[in-house]
Amino acid sequence: MIPFPNPHNADKVKLQPAYDIVASKIREVDDDVLIFFAPVTWSDFGAGFSAPPLGDEENSVLAFHYYEAPQFNVGVQLTAFDKAAARLNVASFLTETARPGSADGTFARMAEGADKHLQSWATWEWKTFCRESDETLASPSQISEHGACKTGYGQDFDKDTMLPSDADMSGHARTYPQLVAGNLTKFEYNDDSHDFSMKYNIDVEIDAPTVIYYSKNLHYANGVDVTVEGDDVECVEQGDNFIECKGGEGAVDGAEVSVKLSAKG
Repeated sequence: MIPFPNPHNADKVKLQPAYDIVASKIREVDDDVLIFFAPVTWSDFGAGFSAPPLGDEENSVLAFHYYEAPQFNVGVQLTAFDKAAARLNVASFLTETARPGSADGTFARMAEGADKHLQSWATWEWKTFCRESDETLASPSQISEHGACKTGYGQDFDKDTMLPSDADMSGHARTYPQLVAGNLTKFEYNDDSHDFSMKYNIDVEIDAPTVIYYSKNLHYANGVDVTVEGDDVECVEQGDNFIECKGGEGAVDGAEVSVKLSAKG
């Protein structure tokens, strides 16, 4: 009987020493750059590392993927990596997943789950530096018209402008908090109505504001309505795509702040 391979063993025995070697070379020239390190990508059970590269907790980010399959369930995956990142005392980032409009609904489930877990993410893929033509697509060669597109370059884009389609950009342009002056506890975004809400506990020692990104061009053409609940906290629009919230002298350290954003009719 062939034993089921243990991805956590591969993480600790094979990948961790390799990351230490790579990280040591990076640190020879840059002490502060973030180093993303990933476990075996088909694992649905977190990561088996005993420490981040070189033990550097402050400048390391645990990276992982989500697809259906090989992953089983977005909630299982996100919970597993929440625990792994907490155990390693590092940040985490979902660095690859399906694109908006995926036929099986993977993106929608991922995005909703990521919001619940306060998880940053990025999709796969779009590369303007890679070009295919009818001839190169029909060719057995891996050489493209420009660049090598073997790992893909994103199919859903306008080949005249080389920009993603409106549907693709709309799916990516979710409202979210870019910076939080305190401890973020919850945020939600509705794909249909574009309503957004968030809660955080304010840290009055942080001088910078909480910053919320929204896409006026794609989702809020008539502007936004913003409501805020919290002692002496004011939220104002900054340009077309940002809301900044900042506490005044009466703000209470650790108090909960609630912000809601909706599209004007």
